[in-house]
Amino acid sequence: MKTQRLGRDFMRLWLAQSISAVGSEISAVAIPLFAVTTLGFGAHELGFVLAMEGIPPVLFGLFAGVWVDRLSRRTILLASDILRFLLVLSMPLLYWAGWFTTPVLFVCTFLIASITVFFDIAYWSYLPSIVAKDELAHGNSRLSMTQSIATTGGPSLAGAITSFIGPPAALVLDALSYLASFLFLTGTRRPQPAASDEPAPPVLAALREGLAFVLGNRFLIMLALGAATWHLIYFSTLTNFYLYLARDLAAPPYVVGLLLSCGGLGALAGAPLVPKLRDTIGSVPLLCATLVVAQTALLAIPFVREHALLPEVMLGSALFFGGAASTAHSVVHVTLRQETTPQALLGRMTSIVRLVTWGAIPAGSLAGGLLAQSMSSRDAFHIISLVGYGLTAAWVLAIVTVPGFGRALPPLAGHNGQPG
Repeated sequence: MKTQRLGRDFMRLWLAQSISAVGSEISAVAIPLFAVTTLGFGAHELGFVLAMEGIPPVLFGLFAGVWVDRLSRRTILLASDILRFLLVLSMPLLYWAGWFTTPVLFVCTFLIASITVFFDIAYWSYLPSIVAKDELAHGNSRLSMTQSIATTGGPSLAGAITSFIGPPAALVLDALSYLASFLFLTGTRRPQPAASDEPAPPVLAALREGLAFVLGNRFLIMLALGAATWHLIYFSTLTNFYLYLARDLAAPPYVVGLLLSCGGLGALAGAPLVPKLRDTIGSVPLLCATLVVAQTALLAIPFVREHALLPEVMLGSALFFGGAASTAHSVVHVTLRQETTPQALLGRMTSIVRLVTWGAIPAGSLAGGLLAQSMSSRDAFHIISLVGYGLTAAWVLAIVTVPGFGRALPPLAGHNGQPG
């Protein structure tokens, strides 16, 4: 079996990620409900809680990449899991002891989000240490599959668990998921390549080195811009999608949930196809095709009307194919990043590229909201699709025709980890 070829260390990492991802979904539901039910939070206070989760990636992301390259990535993963276990567990314990307060919630939320920044960067940087270069696509596809399962089914499972046992007990389960992840990760044995004997440069100098590598690698720049383009268009669309379902189609809440789950099911279908498609048509053609297909799937949404035959089926199909294509694009994107970057720079490269690609998420959400305020949802969809196709066409043209972008790919097997 292919998973056996990936090795026992990958299996342990995969299990750790799967359990941790489900736990994170529980936390995403339980912490806000915990704040509302135990501290009586309203919308204003709840906004501060969400802000505590959103600030660390911006504040610490680049510097986390430096430390991930400087320290043992396995050690960072283990320390992150045990620290998150203790922090999450402290909240229900303090509540039951009568010592839980608003500042405690803010501090715990901020620290958990900060530690998760380090964990996420170390996680994707650690994978090339335990998986052969020619198996990276298979490893990334499996990791994307389990992440999609958690994203698709996690909120429903988290809601059911929280409703059944209450937010404090749900947080205990979340804490135990981090402990289980820690225990699986302790079984990984393969060491990452030894660090240089030379003294580590100052943090800012190391960060400049990472920036110089990314900015000097045109292929990495194109990968980042492609992912940023998708995030910008997708989250612009998503903002309007909720309004479109409620206003234009008068869809009940359960239908909204079912439709969104279609995207997750598409992701499950798309991720396993990547290794075979990549071997058949090549990385760059697959990268371009999946982005175009994902964009085309979004374009179909505004053409579904309330009097159409089975509009929910049509919308679900669009989201399914969009989810399959965008996930396939993401798997190829991450694999190429890992293949193109030396081991010693993986953490910094990951943090820098994530800053660009994830920075497009709030920009897209804001743009979608502004469009929805000034026109109908359908008109906003048409504008987003037009802009999306323009950006996608420009990106495809650049990666195919600009000298070096489409041809200067790293070898897919037997590569020594140095940039091509």
